[in-house]
Amino acid sequence: QLDRLQRNTFLHVLTREFVLGEFVRMQLRKGMWTHASHHLPSDGKDRNAVSALVGGLKELGGGASKAVLNLARAEEIVLAVADDYLKESTCVTDAFAQAAEQCLRLMPRSVGSRQKLDLLDGLSVLGSFGYAHTPHDELTSEDALNAVLRAIQSHSNCYQHPDQMQDVAIKLGVSREYEK
Repeated sequence: QLDRLQRNTFLHVLTREFVLGEFVRMQLRKGMWTHASHHLPSDGKDRNAVSALVGGLKELGGGASKAVLNLARAEEIVLAVADDYLKESTCVTDAFAQAAEQCLRLMPRSVGSRQKLDLLDGLSVLGSFGYAHTPHDELTSEDALNAVLRAIQSHSNCYQHPDQMQDVAIKLGVSREYEK
């Protein structure tokens, strides 16, 4: 029905890419990871041109679909939905943070997804050492270094894992900011 509506009523306004993008966005917001993954580039390659030749938006009309978003649009949507989940999150272990992680794992090769996954992983490790930071708040390099330092100071066994603490600092973006 949506395909017919797009074809007949909004032909000049709504492109197939836009309709598919909004469809995927709604699937991600509803936590329908498997369904959404069918329309995202899984290998980091842009397969949209081939997909358009194969069948377009058959799923919207009731059939099986081979339609895949182009890489840039897919990354934009995945990151936006993950950000929406993170804004609702109060800690890295709540349902919203887990939903954001699930969403980001659909495009693990994306630089933006990788950075957010690293942030969640780093905050999770720090959380195990008693440092609580909401995933939606900005974390500067200074904040990240202070958090690692506090974890080392407050937990007697934390200092015995310098490689893990260095990894956490890197995942929180310390090295990226100092390289600039």
